[in-house]
Amino acid sequence: MSSPQVRDVAQVASARVVALVGADGSSSRALVSVGSELLESVDTPVGSAVRAVAGDGRVRLQVELGDGTRAGGLARVPAGLWQFTVDGDVAVLRDPLTLWEIRRIRVGAGWGACSTGEVVVQSDGTNRLVTRDPRNLVELGSVRITGHWVAAQRLAGLACVQVEGRPQVWALVAGSDWVVRVDPGRGVVTAVASLARIRAEKVGLGGAIGAIAATSEPDVFWVSGAFPYRFKVRLVIGS
Repeated sequence: MSSPQVRDVAQVASARVVALVGADGSSSRALVSVGSELLESVDTPVGSAVRAVAGDGRVRLQVELGDGTRAGGLARVPAGLWQFTVDGDVAVLRDPLTLWEIRRIRVGAGWGACSTGEVVVQSDGTNRLVTRDPRNLVELGSVRITGHWVAAQRLAGLACVQVEGRPQVWALVAGSDWVVRVDPGRGVVTAVASLARIRAEKVGLGGAIGAIAATSEPDVFWVSGAFPYRFKVRLVIGS
């Protein structure tokens, strides 16, 4: 895949690895940072699951999906944890502590998801971002990402952040080490970064990056894939 042209975006960010913890190598599809834990959506050799991961990388709790669907995006909302699926067109609302199912609804495929605090933003495996009501996932609007490089890509895992008081979304470009920051209201790319730095930390680290989660620290994210590690990365604009 070709690299983006810097002139296509407003800002360029560099990635610095600030920490890493062990992982079991399951294919991570989504992450949400909640306190000292990560909630993670994964594909395993026997199916898909959602799980709670302690700060040391230990899996505290895991619940199998059990219906043949592939794990997708996760979004933490006041009512609980929305878990999307990639191919089942189903979203499940779960208790974030026990991961028990509260209810499920029919909704489009969710390759990635995150919450701005007011809406849930969902990627569907194209260059489109969909905004949804956090209570019932009713679609509120959608936008196609512009720019000749990103417009031709598929967006996967999402992380919602605030930049100068405005919601922005960091979106993984599927099948690559690139992540772009998007204004979800206008569909405009506002920054771009390469996460290839994580591969320099551990020689031979293969596979695609599958998940990204914002943390309580500004510009700091958890990043994971089908790796034996999860990486905490700081994205620094303009360096």
